[in-house]
Amino acid sequence: MHFVLLVWYHNRMSNTIRKTECAVSELSFAHTEESHPSTESYYRHNHTQYELYIFFNGATEFLVEDRLYKMRHGNILLIRPLEYHYATICNTDVPYERVVLNFDRHVVYPELYDFLDSRRELFVWDDAIYTPLLDDLERNLEIYEKQDAVKLVYTFLNRLLLHLKYTPLTDTLPLRDPTIGEILSYINRHIYEPLSLQDIARHTYRSANHISHLFSQYMKTGLMTYVKQKKMLLAQSLLHQGVSPTETARTLGFSDYTTFYRLYKKTTGNMPKSRK
Repeated sequence: MHFVLLVWYHNRMSNTIRKTECAVSELSFAHTEESHPSTESYYRHNHTQYELYIFFNGATEFLVEDRLYKMRHGNILLIRPLEYHYATICNTDVPYERVVLNFDRHVVYPELYDFLDSRRELFVWDDAIYTPLLDDLERNLEIYEKQDAVKLVYTFLNRLLLHLKYTPLTDTLPLRDPTIGEILSYINRHIYEPLSLQDIARHTYRSANHISHLFSQYMKTGLMTYVKQKKMLLAQSLLHQGVSPTETARTLGFSDYTTFYRLYKKTTGNMPKSRK
């Protein structure tokens, strides 16, 4: 079930200078550097895993839900499950380099769960501590067998999180749109209930057209597309826990199972099926 892909190359067609990857379903590592990054390469998404995004170079902004960061060398973002996020390339002539780790909660030391559950999001890379760890990881990925390479990434992730836990708070604050924050807060509080554009507009005291336009402009996705995507991620999680498809549909506020079934299949490409 394990696979590891390790690639170092310079490809003029894709502008990729370097790419190193190691991945299994519960844990993945990717270090990528591009000389002329494409503005279309960094799709907007959310998922059920945690993500560590480590930024080294580029003219880049990064959105996490309603929080917009202007990235600087060494910035690290800890993104929680279900949080919508994406990078925006502001200048394609500036080389873009970053490391991304995606991971399930259970691959982290239990002693770090409280840290994962905290609201700390932005950290700063300490070259003296972290660079030797990264260099050691990538050097050994070239020579380790597959199963040992995965263990190496597991160790790197936990050591990095342990160091971040004791990193002083940064004074850098993200830019925020209060209306978007209000909309997201309402959605997250009522995600297990039936939700419509009219419901959200009524409870945020704004017109449906206004919040729909504002949300699309700021988040680069439709408001109801965001709601449906988040519900389907929660559905996947519930099904994975063994909840039946019909109970999953009811839990997420679907009064009609057929509507849930069609949306789930359209979103995931699979039929809803619980893991027993």
